[in-house]
Amino acid sequence: MKIRTILPLALVAALLTGCAEDEATALDVGGEPMTFCIAQDAQTRAVNLAGNAWEGGEEVAVSIGGTVKKYVVGSDKTTLSPTSGVTPFTWSNKTETKTVTAWYPYAATKPAVTVPADQSMDAKLRDAIMLEATLSGVTYGTTAALPFTHRTAKVTINPYDADNGNVMQAAATVTLKNLSGVSSGTTVTPKKNSDNSYTAIIAPQSIAASTVFATIGYNSITWNYKPGATTFSAANAYTYNVSWSRVISYTAPTLRTGLTFNGNSSNVSGSAQNLVNAGSVTHGTIYYSTNGGSSWSTSLPKGTNAGSYTVHYKVEPDAGYSGGVGSTSLGSTTIAKSNGWVTLSSYSSTGWNTAKRKEVTITATHHGGTLTGSSPTSFISVSVSGNNVTITKLRLVSADPPRNITITSAATTN
Repeated sequence: MKIRTILPLALVAALLTGCAEDEATALDVGGEPMTFCIAQDAQTRAVNLAGNAWEGGEEVAVSIGGTVKKYVVGSDKTTLSPTSGVTPFTWSNKTETKTVTAWYPYAATKPAVTVPADQSMDAKLRDAIMLEATLSGVTYGTTAALPFTHRTAKVTINPYDADNGNVMQAAATVTLKNLSGVSSGTTVTPKKNSDNSYTAIIAPQSIAASTVFATIGYNSITWNYKPGATTFSAANAYTYNVSWSRVISYTAPTLRTGLTFNGNSSNVSGSAQNLVNAGSVTHGTIYYSTNGGSSWSTSLPKGTNAGSYTVHYKVEPDAGYSGGVGSTSLGSTTIAKSNGWVTLSSYSSTGWNTAKRKEVTITATHHGGTLTGSSPTSFISVSVSGNNVTITKLRLVSADPPRNITITSAATTN
């Protein structure tokens, strides 16, 4: 038996109409809300540094096409929902794609990276955290999982007491110095952790090799720490093991060699010369002596006259420090003698080309010993008395060429 079912015309028409409506909504979703969540990776779950997780309730800025709206992290610490009174972002149709950017903490415009100067407690350290995310190609029917990354860098300082078994002393303090991107000034006070290490969040930046990056304080003494030229990049963590010691370190001075008396016609007595190359010391002072330790000076020892000089040094630590060295001989160095020199006064040559006898006395300024003079011909005599040189022409010889008279001082020095 064949069974036929006959539908009323009105019911058939209704079914046809329903199919037509489903086809239309394939493109038009009528303002259906977009959904967002936080991508679950180690980098994003860091608002609470201690627990390495979002806590829920954090306000996040979500931006699409230049429009920024405030969303809030849900109690599940993953989903993002528009805050009360805010219209969510919606889909216009099922074929569009969107690019989503987001940042934490919420601000109507994305702020520059700035960290608070005081990060001494968990709550204050958390205030330093800044995150951002960009996700392109978001399509209808998917939840946009925003891959947040840190806009800041994390620094940990482990301050070790080298004098006491390299332990991290509870009484030690750490301060970060000479930083940019700080809300006030250039100094950051980090949070002290339970193991006596210190943690801070800083803006991305580079520091020069000579920059004091951190100071360590202990028992009224402060040490400066320079890690060298460093670039702190966003989303990276940096750990420094910093050892300090109250035992001073120093580099001993060394004797200079190759010194020669430096007097001349403009400076007959010569000038004082350093006898040593300076030593160096941190948290201490170097003293010098040229009389066997009878008296001491922080100035470099000097010598002027030719001769031998014996130098001692000692290193004394600053208050609160230990180490150094007592009176220590560097040995002797010598300032050698230099060649003598002669400077003659001016004189008149009038009458020297006549047949008459001619005599002139010249004053010789010299240094280095006995003055002597000599003539290349018997017709000219040269006599020396002290600093006076008397030159006498006995007679004129026809066509006699000019003569060079030599005046010398012995090759000695002061």
